[in-house]
Amino acid sequence: MGDPQLQDGEWEMIWSSQIVKKDGEIKFVVDILLGLKFSITGTFVKTGSRAYDLTMDDAAIIDGQFGYPVDLESKFELGILYSDDKIRIARGYRKIVFVYLSTDGVEQK
Repeated sequence: MGDPQLQDGEWEMIWSSQIVKKDGEIKFVVDILLGLKFSITGTFVKTGSRAYDLTMDDAAIIDGQFGYPVDLESKFELGILYSDDKIRIARGYRKIVFVYLSTDGVEQK
């Protein structure tokens, strides 16, 4: 089975989503309140068998079709604790454990 990888696709939590692209881009979208969302995009680099360094530097508050930029940058390590084609468990920002469910139906490898 090998080491878990940060797999492509959209992964959903109850209140947020994580979108990972093959080109090293990662995006988090969090439902805030009353239809408002917080979105932050950045890049990831694999640094170990289960670890990635993330640099998040393009943030905005989203209200429908409109985005309001937020001056925010964050760097942290994302550790993959478990991953298969349906579920991912990771430890990330401030050592918080996140559980994601795959929502895009992409077959993971």
